[in-house]
Amino acid sequence: MDVIIATVEGRQFTIEVDFFDTVMEMKEKINKYKNIPVYRQTLIFEGQIMEDHRDTEFYKILQGAHIQLLIDPPVPRMPIISRQSQSQSRIVVPSIERTPQSGNKAVPAVRAESNSGGKRLQVKVVSACGTHKVAMEVNGLDKVGELKEELQRLSQRVQFPLPSEGYFFIHRQEVMEEDQSFYWHGVKQGDVIEVFPGFLTELEQ
Repeated sequence: MDVIIATVEGRQFTIEVDFFDTVMEMKEKINKYKNIPVYRQTLIFEGQIMEDHRDTEFYKILQGAHIQLLIDPPVPRMPIISRQSQSQSRIVVPSIERTPQSGNKAVPAVRAESNSGGKRLQVKVVSACGTHKVAMEVNGLDKVGELKEELQRLSQRVQFPLPSEGYFFIHRQEVMEEDQSFYWHGVKQGDVIEVFPGFLTELEQ
């Protein structure tokens, strides 16, 4: 059967899988056809991160199913950003940012309130469908979860649609952890943060 693989950037391609292929075998096929290393792939189906040892029957994958592909950035030679709360360094790799098409004439600017210290950063938050975006000012030391709370409060006023089934954020092709700060994720002035529908219920460190 054929399944459709969709990337965060909006690109799609089709691979052929067997009814009892494991997720690891699917990743190997993606590597074979698209030259994307297995260790850089994260597959998501209906909001769930797919585990390598599970098969298509477990996830009820059928003909024509859409599977989302997150591609981890390659590891650079030297770290760029250091963690705020841990001793080890966190690798952050610049990548080409997608500029979604928007019918809006102007991008509304929203200020996220914060009492903590740190540098103010203006970021662009892009909706899941890529048709809406809003400029928000955040504090570099704020946790990412505060951005979600601010968006939920302001989604009606700024006409910014949020997935009803839940969502998380992606920055430079990396899933953002809500209990970590924007500095921790390497967010810089003018960066794009994408809203991705679903839940990360099975994400493990």
